[in-house]
Amino acid sequence: MGDDTFESLKNKHTFIKNNDLKVICEELENVCTEGNHYFYCTGPPDENTNNNKVKKLQYKFQGNKNRLLLNEGDFKLFNVNLSKWCTYFKYWIYDQVITNVLDDNDITEVFQLLEHDDKVIGFYKGELYNTCKFSIYKLEEVKKMKLLYDYFENYDSKINKSSINELICNSEYKNDLSEIIGFYNNRDTYCKQQSNVYCKELDECAKAYGFDNLSVLQCNGDNTHLPQARASQPLDSSNGEHIRSSSPGDTGENLQSNHGHMSGENVSIKTTVAYSLSVIGVFGFFLFLYKLTPFGSWLKKYILNITNNPNNIEQKVKHNLLENELEADNINFIEGSHYISYNPS
Repeated sequence: MGDDTFESLKNKHTFIKNNDLKVICEELENVCTEGNHYFYCTGPPDENTNNNKVKKLQYKFQGNKNRLLLNEGDFKLFNVNLSKWCTYFKYWIYDQVITNVLDDNDITEVFQLLEHDDKVIGFYKGELYNTCKFSIYKLEEVKKMKLLYDYFENYDSKINKSSINELICNSEYKNDLSEIIGFYNNRDTYCKQQSNVYCKELDECAKAYGFDNLSVLQCNGDNTHLPQARASQPLDSSNGEHIRSSSPGDTGENLQSNHGHMSGENVSIKTTVAYSLSVIGVFGFFLFLYKLTPFGSWLKKYILNITNNPNNIEQKVKHNLLENELEADNINFIEGSHYISYNPS
């Protein structure tokens, strides 16, 4: 059997809340059973594999692929909103991968059925051919997307919270779900700058569920609660793996902001220390001149001379002012003599 956490997510949460999804998964699961459209599954998909779990899932996958293409019968998946059918199909196939405990090699074998179809399945609705492309082939990636699907299915937009929070917080998948929520909330930034395996899946989720952003996963004991999550790390464009930062909760913007803030503080501290050392150095230099050189004796005599002879300075100033005043009077007197008039009696 598969992981107990994923079994609980499916049977105790998602299928209870969304009965249509439960019925769709049951139809997809039973497509190759005797007496129920068995002809869709004729012919061994891959005779080279010896893994019975892989063969079994290949039959189911091939049967559903044929049934979609022929577009026959009463198939509930045909009647769901076109924006959701691909997400619902992936919910089923990812659940099968986890339930049957397949590894990366097994997953690759299963999806070899799409090797000549550009990794795409689809069906016609009228003249429109609706496609669903697969790009995830690693168990770790499959689990993260399955967690995100269950988070969406149990998300309450009125309170910005999913009912599976407590279950995930008490499991080993807390960081995985937090990480994929961060990728979803920042999908526009990452997917426009580089290509990675999650981009197609995240875009499908946005169309299927209609949320631009999700609230972060908040567990008891967490220090902060943010209304919306941000990407904790960028994705590696080659394999979709994340590049871990020094702290799982820090985003690139927060790290850059904190680095800038710390750098500013360091510059301020260095400037203050340098100024203090300069002042101390200047003071020490003058103290050295005063104590150990003739400069100290000369400075002392100069200060005493100014202190003991303030009257001399004042008298000199007054003398200079008086000379200036007398000189000005003489000039005025000389100039005024030209205007003395003679009046004969």
